[in-house]
Amino acid sequence: MSPWEALALLLLLATGVLVVTLRNAIHAALALILNFLVLAGVYVGLDARFLGFIQVIVYAGAIVVLFLFVIMLLYAAQGEVGFDPLV
Repeated sequence: MSPWEALALLLLLATGVLVVTLRNAIHAALALILNFLVLAGVYVGLDARFLGFIQVIVYAGAIVVLFLFVIMLLYAAQGEVGFDPLV
């Protein structure tokens, strides 16, 4: 195992732990993006460039952006619970 592979695997492990342990959902989603990007780098290092490209486009690009929109909309809906513009 090369030092670059060991570093990538440690980064994957660290970002995976961050995704599970962070209490703020937005920070956890950002850690998930970083995890997906490191995993795409591992795929490229294994000469599976197409799989790395698909990892970035589908997971880091589409699914995590969807997660972030849902999280932000849920936080926005919670902020409007007691709002009355006439008072």
